[in-house]
Amino acid sequence: MLFRSHPVYLGIDMTLFGLFLAVGSTMGMIYFFVVVLPLNMIRSRFEEKALLRKFGDSYETYRQHTWF
Repeated sequence: MLFRSHPVYLGIDMTLFGLFLAVGSTMGMIYFFVVVLPLNMIRSRFEEKALLRKFGDSYETYRQHTWF
């Protein structure tokens, strides 16, 4: 399965990446790739498992109709 991201986490990632890129922050980019991105990926996986447990087939149907 390809990495799926929750829209909020994707927005956070894009915002921080763009900010660090725009200001030319090397440390910010390192922080983004070493801390923020992995933590958001882990958090979204936990969240997806919780949503599947709580909503079951209806959440699976939702996932099939969105790219998230």
